[in-house]
Amino acid sequence: SDGARFDSFGLSVSIDDDTVVIGAPRDDNELGSVYIFIQTNGVWYEQAKLTANDGTSGDMFGQSVSIDGDTVVIGAPSDEYNGNYSGSAYVYLRNNGVWSEEQKLTASDGATEDAFGYNVSIDDDTIVIGAYGDDTSSGSAYIFIRSNGLWSQQAKLTASDGASDDQFGWSVSIDGDTAVIGSRWPGSAYVYVRNNGVWSEQQVLTFSGSISSVSIDGNTIVVGKWGSAYVYLRNNGVWSEQQVLTFS
Repeated sequence: SDGARFDSFGLSVSIDDDTVVIGAPRDDNELGSVYIFIQTNGVWYEQAKLTANDGTSGDMFGQSVSIDGDTVVIGAPSDEYNGNYSGSAYVYLRNNGVWSEEQKLTASDGATEDAFGYNVSIDDDTIVIGAYGDDTSSGSAYIFIRSNGLWSQQAKLTASDGASDDQFGWSVSIDGDTAVIGSRWPGSAYVYVRNNGVWSEQQVLTFSGSISSVSIDGNTIVVGKWGSAYVYLRNNGVWSEQQVLTFS
């Protein structure tokens, strides 16, 4: 409703049922904002514009977004809470059509240039947040869980074979007790499963070149590369490639 040049509205998007969330991380001198749209009788209307309560210019609030039901998580990877570009993520809750900030999430060991919040994903009461710049860009991902309305860090995930500049956490996705974390270089997707609150690495999917995005639903994962996408299926705990999707 108040769009302007260089806002980057649409850089990140997420949908659940009749609600769409759209990030505009360069709005207002890169302070960033997020817009909520709802569908009624086949027509989409803007319901709310969200901004960080403690936001400052350059935070890039809205670089990543994810919605599940009445909860939205928003990444601000350039927030300086733990130093320059350390990053943070914000959780918003909808009640009777009104969105309010529930909690600000930061890494327990956050540091300069971690880029915590560059990518986020939520499913029910679990959030996964990527920090691809952590530890000389080897990268990491953090799991947060909600209990009695309070979010707390459950785990920090790192690649079993991680190395500097891998950028593990460049992309993240979660469904139930399975999370997939994309490592941009050399191009790997790591699958983790949770059992009794403990996360363990289930399998590593590898590719030639870099990967750009990951998404999971049930026993299906899709991994995006420049110009193609790879679909994997899980059977008896083993992931295997089903098909490669390319442009016609």
